[in-house]
Amino acid sequence: MRKSKVDYIGLVNLGATCYMNSLLQQLFHTPEFRKSLLMIEEKLIDDENNNQQSMGTKNDKDDQNGIGTKEKKTDNLNFYFELQNIFGELWKGNGFGVNTRKFCKSFTDWDGKPINPSVQEDCYEFLNRLFSKIEEHLKEKEEKNFLKDIFTGKTSGQIIALESGYISERCQDFYTISLDVIKKNNIYESLDQFISGDMLTGDNQYYSEVLGKKVDALKRTCFHTLPRVLILHLKRFEFNMQTLQRYKVDDRYEFPEELNVYKYTREGIMSEEKRNLQNIEEYETPNTCYDYELVGIIEHSGTAEYGHYYSFVRERESRKDQPIYTNNKWLKCNDYSVSKYDSEKLDSDCFGGPYSQSTSSNYYSNYSSSSMYKYRGSGNKSYSAYMLLYQRKDTLPKKEKETWPKFVPSQSSSKLFLDKLKENTNSSVNKKILNKSYYNFIVELANKGTTIKENENNQQLINSKKENDQKRLSRN
Repeated sequence: MRKSKVDYIGLVNLGATCYMNSLLQQLFHTPEFRKSLLMIEEKLIDDENNNQQSMGTKNDKDDQNGIGTKEKKTDNLNFYFELQNIFGELWKGNGFGVNTRKFCKSFTDWDGKPINPSVQEDCYEFLNRLFSKIEEHLKEKEEKNFLKDIFTGKTSGQIIALESGYISERCQDFYTISLDVIKKNNIYESLDQFISGDMLTGDNQYYSEVLGKKVDALKRTCFHTLPRVLILHLKRFEFNMQTLQRYKVDDRYEFPEELNVYKYTREGIMSEEKRNLQNIEEYETPNTCYDYELVGIIEHSGTAEYGHYYSFVRERESRKDQPIYTNNKWLKCNDYSVSKYDSEKLDSDCFGGPYSQSTSSNYYSNYSSSSMYKYRGSGNKSYSAYMLLYQRKDTLPKKEKETWPKFVPSQSSSKLFLDKLKENTNSSVNKKILNKSYYNFIVELANKGTTIKENENNQQLINSKKENDQKRLSRN
């Protein structure tokens, strides 16, 4: 295991935790999320349970890979603290990779069972569970809305009576949007389907309370308000009703680095249809920015039965107070390995579709030749994007040379973050002290100091001898 050549470190795969590692890296590289999470004051669970939960039980026969599988429910305070600890270690950037074992112990599923590191989960399902638990954990805190401020948007469910044009609308919060991939060539075709809607006619007519009767209507969904970070889930896994098996859609599916979603918002649709927004129930001021930039990709390699997750991340904050976005810097986060990535290869690495000689040889050079990564039968790549993260342009630095504001912890900052910050500073000092060039400089300086001292002593002896010689001559 060797340390990354970039300023970041990765996460240790405990067996089959690549799905978790990929998502946590995306969240860590979202500056607003990382800073908000670390700034919340947190502590371990009460002392009565602390030893059992943090130390674990050595005689537990069900303990595999260091993770207890008891069904005892773990306090959420522990899970949130361990998540902060992971982010603190990632920010510190020392070592080869952060171990997530304690987080796996404390993070429970809907049945109260901790993560089993030998069982791979769906990354999308894990994201939903993680966000739900964070939201539940923070509901009594002042910072309870920080997750919503970053990732939450609203969809508008509209029912339009064709006879009168009356629009009934109901809004719903979302963290992610799922898009169909099957029989679609690109993200625009999926979004077109997302807003297309269904006709309510015949026996399925819509009853309008305003008109007092059943009428033909159009039922559809569109974007109501847009989040800072838009997470799109690409439905690569489908269920075959004939074989009763899940399968992976590995067809080519394209997505842009810059995405404008105006067409898919209610104001965009209403403008296209020349309808008046003021006639909609619960009218609100429309969005002001519709342009997004691609900042993250969670990739899946393999089949519906087994595979591997890893992430591509666009750096949005420099570790060395240098301008960002100047070189379109991307990182590849593959468990403990974090390396530079050339975004020019996104097409061949993330769109899926048929193999080419160049892409297959380039891909397999980084992996084992195991058949796990080779999809048999279709001739399509087994690796493709599974989740996309887009950040709204008005929340990014506006100029190429602009940097993010320096993060200065307030007095109410998390003690954990301050400890990590102090530890990071000490580590940086130690690195400089132990640096070979610095060592050679100190030795050279010491040698020069010794030479100077010796010269001074020699000069004193010479001067003393001259004085003695002059005294003898004067006596004679």
